[in-house]
Amino acid sequence: MRCHALTAAAILFALCPTVAAQGPRPEFYDQLATGFLERHGAADAEASTFNLGEFHAAHFVTAPIGLYEISIEAAALTDGDTADHYKDLVKALTQAQDHWLGWLEEGSPAAEAARKDLAPVAKWVSKWSASDLRSAAQSSGGNVLELMGASDDVQQAAARLREAMTRGTPLGLDREPRAEPLILAPNRKSFLELAAFAGWLYPNWQHVFWGEGMPDWTNFFVDDYKVLALEFAQPGRPAGDWIAGLDMNYKVPNGMSQQVVQLAANSMFSNYYGQLIPPSVAGSLAVNLVVEQFGECNTRVDGDLRERRTEAREIFVPGGNPSGGILPANSAESRWREGGGEEFFAEVLNTAQAAGGKGRKRSDQQANFELVSDNASQRTTVQAPFLGSAASHNAEPPSGFYGDRLEFLRAYRSCFMNWLRTEVDGKKSEETFAQFLMNMAKAENAEAIENVIVSTYEAPLSDPKMDKKSLEARFLAWLKKQ
Repeated sequence: MRCHALTAAAILFALCPTVAAQGPRPEFYDQLATGFLERHGAADAEASTFNLGEFHAAHFVTAPIGLYEISIEAAALTDGDTADHYKDLVKALTQAQDHWLGWLEEGSPAAEAARKDLAPVAKWVSKWSASDLRSAAQSSGGNVLELMGASDDVQQAAARLREAMTRGTPLGLDREPRAEPLILAPNRKSFLELAAFAGWLYPNWQHVFWGEGMPDWTNFFVDDYKVLALEFAQPGRPAGDWIAGLDMNYKVPNGMSQQVVQLAANSMFSNYYGQLIPPSVAGSLAVNLVVEQFGECNTRVDGDLRERRTEAREIFVPGGNPSGGILPANSAESRWREGGGEEFFAEVLNTAQAAGGKGRKRSDQQANFELVSDNASQRTTVQAPFLGSAASHNAEPPSGFYGDRLEFLRAYRSCFMNWLRTEVDGKKSEETFAQFLMNMAKAENAEAIENVIVSTYEAPLSDPKMDKKSLEARFLAWLKKQ
């Protein structure tokens, strides 16, 4: 259970140095929760005896595709746009798992087998129509495979795929099945209703779910369900208008799919690796999965997510991964996001590397990168190592460079992980990377990851002196040539 078992490690506070705006009063949340229950014929329900699993099964349509159980309120599918979005997101999450299995299959026969089972399921999902979804749901919950009349072949392939993905067999795991349930909230009102309902269901956590910052959340956990908003909170919305939303596709046509895939990928890595994987590794893998699938990553999930406006807020974001800062789409664009990281950020990193190396002796040029201050009036340099324990004693740049440093590290780690997957070992890179992903799943703890790297790549991750034998030093030499 993730709601009532949250700890400080599972919660991210984003603090801004000015007074937070006044949030809704408790009466607002109470009305949302009451209306939600009444709408589903549960006006007389009591939180102490409420069965969330039975309620979810009765009122939500669910697509159990691989690791994910992707659900949405059945009644919401009466809206054509919502039905289209649901189809698009189920398709996107199916494709994301295909890319993940593609990363593994060079070293995992089980991943190759799971990918073969995924193919007919993906083909079936691609044939859905909004009208078919509306007819199948009819305002009552159920399994999409049954509601949409999937063939026996598709149902059997889906069952094998689910068994493999929930057990983790493509990673070489042998565990009890553990799915990743996702609830999609099509608009801000439905998302706020679900959060208000969670506060009703767990009174001890009501101060969280009914708190000032809740109208700006984009996801949260209640029990094992991860609730994902399909709209951002509207920046600069009128005072008191807590349900004004901003289309996630406002910038790029598939922005919603990118956002949901990245958040779901974070959940996937938490599901498989738990505390074994450092947040920076999980985050970079999730970004790279999005870039590989969509050709870019234009999301608001990580990096510098501070607001660029005079009044700032305190935003509470509960979740299973402490690296997962999920804030609204109102941070300023940065140079690190130009092009959406279509080349896994190699070009912008190369530019910063060249600027940071100017005037330095040849041996130091590739290890230095230029950062730009928040107001773009100053420049400074930071020096490798940036990865692993070797970077633990690095001096922090001045506070005015905080945002650019976060964006730099996001780009740097993602580029490094893609280099590991595609470049480090020549033609064997993908096979070695698959072995690395599987070895991580069997590590004793997060501190042992560097030992996993040494045993997999026969080289240290990094070194304070940037020894040419370390992976980070080799990456820097490669990056300089890009």
